[in-house]
Amino acid sequence: MKYMLTMRAAESESGAGEHETERTAVAEFDEQLIRAGVLLVGERLAMEETTVVGSGTHDDRDHGNATDDTIEAPPTALWILQVASREEAVEWARRCPVSSGRIRVQRVLEKDEPGPAGAPDPTREALWRSTTA
Repeated sequence: MKYMLTMRAAESESGAGEHETERTAVAEFDEQLIRAGVLLVGERLAMEETTVVGSGTHDDRDHGNATDDTIEAPPTALWILQVASREEAVEWARRCPVSSGRIRVQRVLEKDEPGPAGAPDPTREALWRSTTA
């Protein structure tokens, strides 16, 4: 099964040294995922180029001037893991060395699985990458 882990680091007032320590720890976490053979994708995300489109449209380039205060901070990193179970994905999330913030664990649907009720399916096939290519 595939699971996506998204990290939302909380804003902190710590010094640059602490941020560097956390970056090093997350890089070591990435290496653990690679050695375990579970990492499919691991990316860091640009905070300054985050735009949410829909109700409560918000663009972080506007320095946090959200039109809807319920919008949460955007993720700062994501990983997609191939693991045997949700429990294993949650265990990996717990190992991530984030001193503040949180990690969301969400299952990634397989190509043949139906999406959420009411989700449009006509273009769904075009959105999936072929695993045989």
